Amino acid sequence: MASLGSAVLTVLNVGSQGDGQPAPGGPALALSASGRVTIVDEGKMNGQFIPLGPCKFLLAAHLTASAGWIGAIMAYLALGIAARTSQDAQTVRAAWIALLTSQTI
Repeated sequence: MASLGSAVLTVLNVGSQGDGQPAPGGPALALSASGRVTIVDEGKMNGQFIPLGPCKFLLAAHLTASAGWIGAIMAYLALGIAARTSQDAQTVRAAWIALLTSQTI
């Protein structure tokens, strides 16, 4: 049992050979009394983790930004397909104006 403070209950070594011994220089997962799992890598993270509140906020911000980018790409592709395949001059003109406008934003 490795000591990372009084709150650590168990340390599981990632990449161990099944004998319970850590892989040389490899990271480990530490389970704290509060139920949080942290990565413990020798000399790198030192068992630090992001608290739950900021972690949830960062996850929500990441998902929002990712979904926004995916939505923007899908809209751009839809406009491009509409401009390329339409026979109506007004539709083609409107789609190309929208495509050019989205490039300047």
